[in-house]
Amino acid sequence: MDFDGNPVDTKAMLCSKDGDINSIRTQYQLAKQCFHGADDEDARMRGLLWYLLLMAAAAEHHGVRLSSQPVETVAGALLEVAPDLPDPWGDLAARGAMAMG
Repeated sequence: MDFDGNPVDTKAMLCSKDGDINSIRTQYQLAKQCFHGADDEDARMRGLLWYLLLMAAAAEHHGVRLSSQPVETVAGALLEVAPDLPDPWGDLAARGAMAMG
């Protein structure tokens, strides 16, 4: 489910080049809203993780940089969470960080 409650095949969206960049951009905006508007820490962290994974997918599969944050900040955050995420998400985070430069 996405942050609007719609069914989303996250593996198809994020783990292959077949994921639509426009859908990724839309989800990125929703993740930012969730992160900034969260009522509790769990919701805030869900928004942050979704935000990071969307940026990783955009960078790796589409060569697109979604965030205006410095590349070092985003790539560093992805590399920090990558070892703690199960497959395929940890690999996606690491590959996305590398694709950012």
